[in-house]
Amino acid sequence: MEIIFSLNQDSHWSYSQIVVITLLILSSCQSGSLLVNSIHNMDNCILQLQNTKGFSNNSNNTAISKKIAEVKQPEQEPFVNHLGEVFEGFNLFQFRDLDNPPPNFKITDMDGRIIDEFQIDKTDGYGVPINSTTFLLVFENSTYFWNIETGRNQLFDFSSHHDISYNPMTKTFMTLETYTIINPYVTIPGQILIDTYAFDYDAIREINMDGDVIWELNSSSFVPYDWWSGELTTTGNMDVTHSNSVFWDIEDDMIYLNIRNLNTFFKIDHKTGEVLWGLGEHGDFTLFDHYGIQRQNLFYHSHALKKVDNSTFILFDNDYLNKTNANNHRSRLLEITINETTMTANISWVWTGVDEYYSAYWGDVDRLPNGNRFGAFGTQTHPGTDIGPRFVEVNEAGEIVWEMYYKGGKYGIYRAERYRQSPILSTPEDKMTAIGDPIRITWQTWYNFRSKITMKGSYKLYRDGNAINDGEVVFDKFWRPTNLTFDLNSLEQGKYIFTLVVADEGGHTAEDTVIVYVGISPSEATSNSVTIPSIVSLLLGLGIMIITRIKKRKLKSEL
Repeated sequence: MEIIFSLNQDSHWSYSQIVVITLLILSSCQSGSLLVNSIHNMDNCILQLQNTKGFSNNSNNTAISKKIAEVKQPEQEPFVNHLGEVFEGFNLFQFRDLDNPPPNFKITDMDGRIIDEFQIDKTDGYGVPINSTTFLLVFENSTYFWNIETGRNQLFDFSSHHDISYNPMTKTFMTLETYTIINPYVTIPGQILIDTYAFDYDAIREINMDGDVIWELNSSSFVPYDWWSGELTTTGNMDVTHSNSVFWDIEDDMIYLNIRNLNTFFKIDHKTGEVLWGLGEHGDFTLFDHYGIQRQNLFYHSHALKKVDNSTFILFDNDYLNKTNANNHRSRLLEITINETTMTANISWVWTGVDEYYSAYWGDVDRLPNGNRFGAFGTQTHPGTDIGPRFVEVNEAGEIVWEMYYKGGKYGIYRAERYRQSPILSTPEDKMTAIGDPIRITWQTWYNFRSKITMKGSYKLYRDGNAINDGEVVFDKFWRPTNLTFDLNSLEQGKYIFTLVVADEGGHTAEDTVIVYVGISPSEATSNSVTIPSIVSLLLGLGIMIITRIKKRKLKSEL
């Protein structure tokens, strides 16, 4: 027997419908007793039905199981180890196979199975989500919007090297572009004077959807020639900057530019173009490591600079050309907390990979909503191992809880993003309270991915299946939590089921249920005598719990 539910946040079930559906569910299970002995048995019952017919995603998404079947899986599937409590989601990255160019974008689940991919005859790309359905993909000479629900894409005739930021309010892009200055008069300390010096710098350019440059700042306006580190480009020019991150805090209208070859990142006022400060080798801060010891520098040739809080940044420290110890090859996931009043900066969290993780170039890192950190050590090879690009998720204590990697030495991954297809919602504990006491329930919610701006959605609160409250929810930026607190009126003695449903701007939902026992214990709530009214009441309660638990399992199946 197959029972197919089509559940969404606007579904309304009458008591008679719930009782009938509950009877059908119980009769379809091998243990079909009216008196289900425990929630565990009910979960098994639901699981039997779920295994009979898979659930579809919310909104217009195609079922993930169908996506996996449609997408060709690679000959070399990744190795995956689940070692602890992870932040479930999907991984977006550009996969480079040197034997089968060009590279393409892949979305995998936590077991490494490809659920979707974007293939195009372009090289050297990276991608980031910009809303609940769309990714921004940047290639060598072009930029795309890719809608993963419709499969459609929009092409823009411009690009950006290494990084890009998109502002959905102005519909403009903050990009990086290299330019060359020919200066026949400058002398570089320790260098032989030649006729002409070619210095490569980076320009930050804001571009609209038509490809017009509407704002620009040249890094040569604040980076002097003599900061050149001695590195050359592939064409032999002096590679002064080699910027690789342009993080635009849109609501504060500040730009954070990470210049790899200077081991420094800069804060820039977008409105005025003024460089407010630098942090690093050529910066303005007094620097301290995680032991509180003052240092000349905290990172070397870093990548993937991001702001994760008002005063905290996270970055991938490649540890390439370490000026303290040139033989030190320990790439790190690094968080730095700053004080702009005292102009001090200290390492507030760090995870150091062993030699087998060392990545002289590329790399990415992010802080996840559960406090774990997600890192991408993406180079084709690593010292002392046949493992190529590898992802790692570590918890606050620095323990590896998940890893995924490829072997062979011919694959490469520049950057990676973890995201979900619906909002994230915490799971508060059930409550017991005395009659007459006020009831307060607080949920925390996060947007689907680490957005640089606040995102709007909606919520609806149900009590025993009936909607009692609804409104707008504003998801905080940088994957910081938003609290949804409900002060509920005093309730009479009994058991009450409160379900919160939150939705993003695209209608993708997440939900959680809290059971409140007023003046009774959970055991008392299930020990009533078996009369006709009590059976109907029990069926009604079980039906509501079954529906909410099906929704929970549906959400888990999406991840």
